[in-house]
Amino acid sequence: MQAAKEDQGVEDLVRVLGDLGLEATEARPARDELRFAAVLRVGSRRLLVEVRRDVRDRDAEDLVEDLPADSIVVADRFSPKARVLFDQHQVGWLDRRGHLRLVLPPGIFIDKDVAPLVLEGRGRTANLFTAVGLDVALALLLEPASSGSGRSPDGPVPPRAGFQSFWAS
Repeated sequence: MQAAKEDQGVEDLVRVLGDLGLEATEARPARDELRFAAVLRVGSRRLLVEVRRDVRDRDAEDLVEDLPADSIVVADRFSPKARVLFDQHQVGWLDRRGHLRLVLPPGIFIDKDVAPLVLEGRGRTANLFTAVGLDVALALLLEPASSGSGRSPDGPVPPRAGFQSFWAS
């Protein structure tokens, strides 16, 4: 699964660069470049590509320590602090929601909105492991025959404030 995500990230980057008039082709990685998702040749320059799902603040701090300036990170989303850190360290980034920033001296500087490459409708996943959620799960495990729609909270688990709504339904 990770390899497919990396391949998609590299393909997206090549497509975005192509749309901007830059030809990017895969290059053979040197021994010290094998850890990257790909090495691209853009003109006469080598561009090291790292692909991630998201880049949060801590991820960015780790990446700027490990990545050389002639690299780019492709991800579905970047925290605002991650963007600033990458900009300060001249590490490029492609936010697949629609922005490319790439600096390859001499002569290539891109800071541009691009067509989104991911769907925004993915939404947030609700956290099922809240205290109330765990209480409901425990109550159902302790009394599996119960429909969970009893009218009183006199069940096997002491109720919490939000748990009352489960019993009142």
